[in-house]
Formats: sequence, structure tokens, C-alpha cells
Amino acid sequence: MRKPREVINQLSPEDALTVLKTLADSDAQIAKRIAEVATEHLREVNWEDVNADVYDALESLEVEDVWNQAGPSRNGYREPDEVAEEMIGSILQPYMEDLNRYQRLNMPEQAAYVCMGILTGLYQFEHESSSEFREWAVDIPLFYAEDTLKKWYTKHVSQETVDEMKSFIQEHMPGWQELQRLLKRTTVKR
Repeated sequence: MRKPREVINQLSPEDALTVLKTLADSDAQIAKRIAEVATEHLREVNWEDVNADVYDALESLEVEDVWNQAGPSRNGYREPDEVAEEMIGSILQPYMEDLNRYQRLNMPEQAAYVCMGILTGLYQFEHESSSEFREWAVDIPLFYAEDTLKKWYTKHVSQETVDEMKSFIQEHMPGWQELQRLLKRTTVKR
């Protein structure tokens, strides 16, 4: 007989999700415990970790990929900056999904941390990166930062949280007055 941990360690993510759902459907107490453990796990968000992950992922983008995907094709002409924007969007997609997930779960503190990490990762990339790719991504990080901030403050955000984000942006992203102006125009309706 195999040991339980041996079997568990061999499950794919899809298999693990199926097992969790089956267990939750079979017993209300087990479902409650799964939800408790999952909630505790989801609470562990650090904006600095998200920042580092976003920045590292952006730094891994290669200018050669822009060159290979830009230019004439059967569907028309693709501008290099358009390709760069799509590449950055692809990098940010999983982080935006995390932000949305925390919003759906009504976990505003965690959603704010994810937002902060995305914003600072983009800011760091725009202001510190020396990669060749960065030269093709002029103003794209700020575009995505504005979009991220708008998506963040549209759900489950208190005025206090907006004020905290304003302070965070002022402290960690002083070169992006655009974000500060965006939040200055933001008041939460009660």
C-alpha cells in the first residue's frame, strides 16, 4: 500500500482540484476545513514578492521576440510597440487574475497588496531596466499601471484604502504623478 503523502505528491494540479472538490462534496465538515485552509493560504500576500516576480518576468522579455513578431504578415503589419504591449500584457495576466480573484473573494487587503506589487514591478521596470526590450516599451508600463489601478479601485475599496494607496504611490513611485492624479480624482461612493 502506498503512503498517502506519496500519492498526494504525484497529483497534478487538475487532479488535486478534483480530489478537493470530491472531498468537499462528500462532507460539509471537510468542505469547511478546506475553505479555512485555503483562506489562510490566500491571506499570505506580500507586495514585495509580487513586485519582484513582475519585475523579473518583465526583465526576461527579449527584444528579439519583438523583432520576430513585428512587421508584415498575412494579417497586415504589426508595429513593434504593439507587439511589446501584448508581451507585457501576457506577463501581467496571471497577476491580474490574482487581483480579480481576491476581489471576488472580498479580500480587499490582499487585492491591494497584489495591486501594489504589480504597480511597483512596472515602475521598477520603467525606471531601472536597462534591457533592450525596455526601449520598445516606452510608456507601456505606465499604461498598464493605470489600467491595474482602475481595476483595483472599482471593487471593494474603502476611502481609507484609496488614501493608503495614494500614500504608497507617492512613497514608492514618485515619478508617476499620473497615478497620483488618477487617485486624487477618486473618491469612494458609499
